Amino acid sequence: MSITAMIGFKAIEKLSTIVIPILLVLLVVTLVLAFRGHSLAEVFAKVPAQPVPFGLVVSIVAGAFAIGAVIQPDITRYAKSKGHATGGMIFGMGIGFPLVLILSAFLGAASGQSDFAAIMLAFHRGVWAFFAMFVIVFATWTTNDNNLYSGALSIYTLVRALPKWLLTAIGGALGTILALAGIVGQFVTWLMILGVTIPPIGAVLIVDFFLFRGSEYKFEKIAGLPAIRLVPIISWAVATAFGFLTHFKVFTFTTAPALDTIIVAAVVHFLLMLVSGNKVKGPGKAGA
Repeated sequence: MSITAMIGFKAIEKLSTIVIPILLVLLVVTLVLAFRGHSLAEVFAKVPAQPVPFGLVVSIVAGAFAIGAVIQPDITRYAKSKGHATGGMIFGMGIGFPLVLILSAFLGAASGQSDFAAIMLAFHRGVWAFFAMFVIVFATWTTNDNNLYSGALSIYTLVRALPKWLLTAIGGALGTILALAGIVGQFVTWLMILGVTIPPIGAVLIVDFFLFRGSEYKFEKIAGLPAIRLVPIISWAVATAFGFLTHFKVFTFTTAPALDTIIVAAVVHFLLMLVSGNKVKGPGKAGA
């Protein structure tokens, strides 16, 4: 998957075009097999051994959604038109993402497993086990090559001295080391961290684009923009700290830390932009 990300978007696109339809078919097959042995009533009646607080669940789901939303520009910039970019975002994040979550929740409850590999193998025996492994391998591949690609792009905006392919290779190596070290055992904790740290990035971007500096979000203006702007970083840091405080029950705001960070980041960024001398311009005009 690192090599796919190192080659770039064309490799990611070709792999996804071939693999994603196959994954969808196999997911439907798995769902049919699950329905043969379990009814909806049975699945809904199951109670987890260790229930997760509702606020944490909201943060995990919102965090995953926010990650997809934040990295979308890295992918949709290659769309042929604004309509294609918008349609892809609406279909992928508005329909595909919730559908996969719902199906995955059903399969997890039906199998009594939380590990993705164990879930797939619980419904596939014999030759079908091969197809289950196909899903496991390529679902991971087509997800992580996008993550690695987007992560390398983000780091490149700050570290221009190194080529993108090298940053991608370094990121892939670090990810592999962490995987071998057993970081998957802390997966829920990792999702919680993402649920607190990523949503405020989206909130800052939304306020910044739609109210202050929308006209600066263009490829031809990137070279002339400062590499680092303190106001967005401060807004994100304040919101993230607020989110961790609410997560650890120091105090309560909305009961969902991810939602807390979104609200705080938006408000703080708006106020700091005004205090620093910027005027509300809208997405079509540049701010100070």
